[in-house]
Amino acid sequence: MGPSSTAWTSRRPFVRIVAGWELSGNPGPGPRESTSVIKPDDPQKDGSGRRTLAFRAELSEMDQARGFLRDCLRGVVVAEEDFFKLELALVEICVNIIRYAYPDGPGVITVTVTLDPGVCLEIRDAGRAFDPRRVPVPDWEEHVKLGRKSGLGVFLARSLVDDFEYRREGGENVVTLTQCLPALPCA
Repeated sequence: MGPSSTAWTSRRPFVRIVAGWELSGNPGPGPRESTSVIKPDDPQKDGSGRRTLAFRAELSEMDQARGFLRDCLRGVVVAEEDFFKLELALVEICVNIIRYAYPDGPGVITVTVTLDPGVCLEIRDAGRAFDPRRVPVPDWEEHVKLGRKSGLGVFLARSLVDDFEYRREGGENVVTLTQCLPALPCA
């Protein structure tokens, strides 16, 4: 890790903010500390930049992912409905990772936000290979008839964003969600 560029925040105890440095090795949190790390990446050629959050794949960490998205969009004109759609899509994909990707215990989820074109969220995990594009559109009548309370997350995420992509890369599932906005139009 680079020179003393790490700061601890009082708003989010045990969240390490890293200014422009790659982490090497285990940040070494104690048993009750979060492993979440927020770091800016190198700016893109167009100057928009990217930000990345890595956090434990546990439901208790989801508020950090949601707050991270909100922080990344601070200063960008985003209609409340568009923000809600993007946030819900992020939550649904992350919850699926938390519940199914790591059967032997929590792993790590990494979210990268890029603001051009549109708002692009790249969600990575090193869990079981799973292509969410292969999940069929649910049969609503059957879903209600059987009283199912889950099983709609992937469908919701796909239907809430303008573009939904998946790839398996370097042993990781990589889901990319893109939402076009008036302030950040897509090509």
